[in-house]
Amino acid sequence: MSKQELQKTVDDFQEKLPRPGIGKLTVDWYDLKGNQAQPWPNGGKPGVYMFLDADEKLLYVGKASSGRNLRTRLRGYFNPQKVPKDTNQGKKAIGARYVGLLGLPADHGFEAPAIEEWLITCLQPPKNKMMKSKIDRKTKRKAEKDLIKAHQEEYDELVRLHS
Repeated sequence: MSKQELQKTVDDFQEKLPRPGIGKLTVDWYDLKGNQAQPWPNGGKPGVYMFLDADEKLLYVGKASSGRNLRTRLRGYFNPQKVPKDTNQGKKAIGARYVGLLGLPADHGFEAPAIEEWLITCLQPPKNKMMKSKIDRKTKRKAEKDLIKAHQEEYDELVRLHS
């Protein structure tokens, strides 16, 4: 799974589940070996993040939503003083070389779970427990269609309530 393939999956999400007010979603990449002094791209926004190893193999997909931002969420993975000892949060980042960040407008943070679920369903990252078992293509296509239907209904209801 290359960076370009991940961007293609995000583009597929936007094509199949268009969201007004978000604009084009672009994954920004952060190299853990070369950018330590640089701030996280889109760090102050809610969104979705992805960990890739040195060979650009996808390891894990997560989200920062409901009042959290990507910077705060990622700090928990890479700051040993902040990682609770009773969780395996830090283990999900082991082996990560690149972090992809997909920032969302602040008022669209509620979209992060839908995007995260889409990426996990489509890409099956090994460190995500949800949907971890291997599924065949027919089942995967059905899961994608079910996601589209469910999220479109949820989105239509949100638009109706806020109109």
